[in-house]
Amino acid sequence: MIKRVGAFILILSVSFTVIWSDVYAKNSTSDKIKEAQKKIESLEEDKEEAEQQASSLQSEANAIEGELKELNDSLQSVTDAITSLENQISEKETDISDATARLAAAEETKAKQYEDMKKRIRFMYERSNDDILSLFLESESISDFLNSVEYIKSISDYDREKLDEYKETCEIITTEKSTLETEQANLVALEEEQQEKKSELDTLVANTQNSLSETNSELAEAQSKADALALQIEEMEALEAELEKQKAEEDKKRLEELKKQEEELKKQTSSGTTTAVTVTSSDQAMLAAIIYCEAGGESYEGQVAVGSVVMNRVASNYYPNTISGVIYQSGQFSPVASGRFAAVLSGGLASSSAASAAAAVIGGTRNVSALSFRNVSSGISGTVIGNHVFF
Repeated sequence: MIKRVGAFILILSVSFTVIWSDVYAKNSTSDKIKEAQKKIESLEEDKEEAEQQASSLQSEANAIEGELKELNDSLQSVTDAITSLENQISEKETDISDATARLAAAEETKAKQYEDMKKRIRFMYERSNDDILSLFLESESISDFLNSVEYIKSISDYDREKLDEYKETCEIITTEKSTLETEQANLVALEEEQQEKKSELDTLVANTQNSLSETNSELAEAQSKADALALQIEEMEALEAELEKQKAEEDKKRLEELKKQEEELKKQTSSGTTTAVTVTSSDQAMLAAIIYCEAGGESYEGQVAVGSVVMNRVASNYYPNTISGVIYQSGQFSPVASGRFAAVLSGGLASSSAASAAAAVIGGTRNVSALSFRNVSSGISGTVIGNHVFF
C-alpha cells in the first residue's frame, strides 16, 4: 500500500511538473523578454544601417564640399580675370580717346598749315614779273636779291616739310588708333569668353550647392534616425533588464516551490533514486558551448558553477533529464534564443576552459547546488561567483 501511494504521489508530482513547465514556457514575462531581445536585434540592425547610410552621406557631402571649393576657386579666378580685362578695356578706351584727340589736333594743324601754304602760294603766283623786277631793282645788291628769293623758296620748302610731317604724324596716330581698337576688340572678345565661362561656373556652383544642401538634409535625417534608434535601443534594453529582473523573481519563487515539492516528495516516498543521465560526446559539446556562452569571460570557478546548474537541473525531477533537454528548454537560456549558442556549437568555438569545466561537472564535480543564476545586477540574493549570482 505504501509503495502504491508513493508511486501515485510520484505520478502526481511528475504530472504537476509537466503541467507547471508547460505553463512556465508560456509565461508572459519570458515571451516579453524574447520579444524585447528580438526588437533590440532588429533596432540594432536598423541603427547600423542608418549609421552606414549617414557615413556614406557624410563622405558624399565631404566630396561635394571639395568640389564646391574648387568651383568657387575657379569662379574667383574667372571673376578676377574679367575685372582685369575690364580694366584693360577701360585703359584702351582712354588710349583710343587720347589718340583720337591727338589725331584730330594733328588733322586740324595740318589743315591750317595747308590753308596758310595755299595763301602764300597764291600770293606769290599772283605777283607779276614786275614785282620780281621791282624786288631786283629794290635790292641793294645781287646778294640781297638772292637772299630774298632764297627766303621765298625756304618758306615753300618749310610748308612742304610741315605738310609731310603732319601727314606722317596723322598716319602714325591712325595706325596707333587702329592697333588700339584691334587690341580693345580682342580684349572684349576675351571678356565675353570669360563671362560665358563665369556663367557656366555660376550654374555649376548653384547646382553643386543644391546637391550639397540635399545631401546634408539626407545626412541630418539619417543621423536623426540613428539617434532615435539608439534611444529606442536604450529604452528596450532598460525594459529587458526590468523584465529579466522580474523573471528572476518569478524563477526564484518557482524554484522555491519546486524545492518544497521535492522535499514533500522525499518525505512521502522512501525511494531517493534519481533518473540516470546518459551523457554522449554531443551532450558534452553542448554543455561546453552553453558554459562558454554564459560564462566565457568568467573564472574557471564561475564556468564550473554554470555547468553545475545545468547538471543540477538534469538531476532534478522538475526539469528535463537530459543535457540537451535542459539547454533547449523554452525560455531558459538567452544565448539559445539569440542564436549565439547554435553558432558556438556548430563552429566548435567553446574555449578549452569551458570544455574542461564541462568534463568536470559531468564527472561529478559541483560547486553550487543552485538551479538558476542571474547577473549580480539583478539584485537577487544567493551565491555570488564573478558576475553571476547562483540561487
